[in-house]
Formats: sequence, structure tokens, C-alpha cells
Amino acid sequence: MKKWLIILSVFCLSASSTVKFTAINRDELRHEITRLVNDLRKQKHRSQLMYNDTLKRAAQHHSDYVAKHDKLTHYEGYHKYRSPKDRVKAYGGTNFGTVGENVLFTTLDYTSYTPERVKALAKEAFDLWYKSPGHYKNMVFKDLSYADIGIAIHYPKKRIYITQVFGEK
Repeated sequence: MKKWLIILSVFCLSASSTVKFTAINRDELRHEITRLVNDLRKQKHRSQLMYNDTLKRAAQHHSDYVAKHDKLTHYEGYHKYRSPKDRVKAYGGTNFGTVGENVLFTTLDYTSYTPERVKALAKEAFDLWYKSPGHYKNMVFKDLSYADIGIAIHYPKKRIYITQVFGEK
């Protein structure tokens, strides 16, 4: 099974393969991760997370940033987008009081992603966050009621970057 990296660090680049990947259905992946998180929240008697376009834009921005810089982090070098809360605010989310963020990347293992493989990828992302105390806390924190996901794929590196941003108004 592939290794998932969730620690905050700088990663060395390896030589990329010439394998061509087909597109991954990002909306399907987004919905499946959200479904898994909402199933967990239901078990914990928490409200279901609702999608939010502002959080989606902040999450996409950060996934693009970590993919571009090949650095798994919650903080960016640009002052306007430095922290998760700064990013949400920059995209118009001035009414969010509490903001949380989960970030990860992993290697793409297949040349094509069927709906079943997308579900398996979502489950692996969920499981990784589930096993991490800080990420788990974001998933079940009772005061959060909104969340959305951003996904960036770097095909030459065979990597997918996923950011889930949570918020409460």
C-alpha cells in the first residue's frame, strides 16, 4: 500500500515518469470525502457540514499553493493568504469566526481513476486525517458547520494535493 505523507516538511523531488494519467473526477472525490466526514460527524452527534463557495475557493487556493511549492504546510509566504483564516477572509469570508484546515498529498497509483478508485482515494484521505489528532478534531469539532475541498493534481510528479477548509459563521 502506498505511503501517505501528512507531516509538515519540504519534500525532495524525484524523477518523474512519462506515464500519462487520465483525469480524476474532482467533484466525485470532493463529495466522497465530505460524505465520509459527515458520516463520522453523524456518529458523533454533530451537525452535517454544508458546502460553502468561499471555503472551496480558499481550499483550492491552498491546494494550488502547496502543489506549486511542493511543500505541505498550513501557512503561505504571501501575507494576504498566510493562514487558513487569512485565506478565507481574502476570498470574502469575513463572517467566519472559526476556521480549520486539513491538508495532505499522496502519490497517484493508477493511470486511470474509475469511480471505485476515486472512492478508495477518498477513503484513504479520510483515514489519514482520522488517525491524526489535530485533523480528526477539525472533522468532528461541534462548532463547525461548513466545509469544502480544493484539489490540485501535479501529473508529472504523480501527486494529488487535497485541502479541506472548515468554518463557522
